[in-house]
Amino acid sequence: MSNQQLVNLRIDFAFKQLFGTSGNEDILIAFLNAMLRDSLKSPIVSTFASRT
Repeated sequence: MSNQQLVNLRIDFAFKQLFGTSGNEDILIAFLNAMLRDSLKSPIVSTFASRT
């Protein structure tokens, strides 16, 4: 077993650090696709949001 501590993502700061940091877009996309799987018509592939 590893001696590494896990980060509690239920803490707002930790959640924002992981999913909101530039360079972690792939983690954010995977998380959103997993959470929204049943309600999405197609998977999310980009974090770009257009204003339409």
